[in-house]
Amino acid sequence: MPFQSKTEEQPGMTELFHEQHQVEFLKGLWKKHGKLFIGAILLIAVILVGWSSWKGHLKDEKIEASIAYQTLLQDYTTKSVSEIDEQALAFINEYKTSTYSNLTRLLLARNYINAGDFQKAQKVLQQVIDNSSDSKEIQAIATIRLSRLLLDANKPAIALKLMSKKLVAKTDIRYNLIYAKIYSMQHKYTLAEKHYGLALLQAKNNQQLADFITAQLHNLPAPQAAGDTE
Repeated sequence: MPFQSKTEEQPGMTELFHEQHQVEFLKGLWKKHGKLFIGAILLIAVILVGWSSWKGHLKDEKIEASIAYQTLLQDYTTKSVSEIDEQALAFINEYKTSTYSNLTRLLLARNYINAGDFQKAQKVLQQVIDNSSDSKEIQAIATIRLSRLLLDANKPAIALKLMSKKLVAKTDIRYNLIYAKIYSMQHKYTLAEKHYGLALLQAKNNQQLADFITAQLHNLPAPQAAGDTE
């Protein structure tokens, strides 16, 4: 039988010693902090379950809001102004944080315009602008509609101030049409001509709109004869 030296046995004994030491250390750690570990695990489990439930709630709410909004759109063509007013306001109150709430405000503003209540329409459109920073498209639509209402109310300076917030992209043809109307009302015909010209370039694939813009250009007074202030 071959002789085994103590130096050959030493590594195995050292490893066994370390393993036993680690086991005793873990036992002591569990005895001292076991309840804390269990609590942490339970807390994580509760958070995960809660988050899953919350996500499910948001999904259900989004579906409910979508169905309610579609119903509102259908009712818009058949119900009275006061009925739509009441229904839309109830919707907005119910789904405050939903994107559909701002879409409903746009519908509500149109409802007020149809009823001839332009001040209420302006107020609602301003609410859309203030509460739709997460949706640039909705914000731009509200800005355009409010600007048009302001121009109809002969308030080009306020419309200009609103448009200067740059909530409408320059690539949007309505941007140039509104600026053209603003400057025309302010007798700044050179600037009005510039924006009608830009709008005409944007309308090259829409002959009907191009004809309308061309007519607006022809109707502009000559800058010198009109005493252009620009």
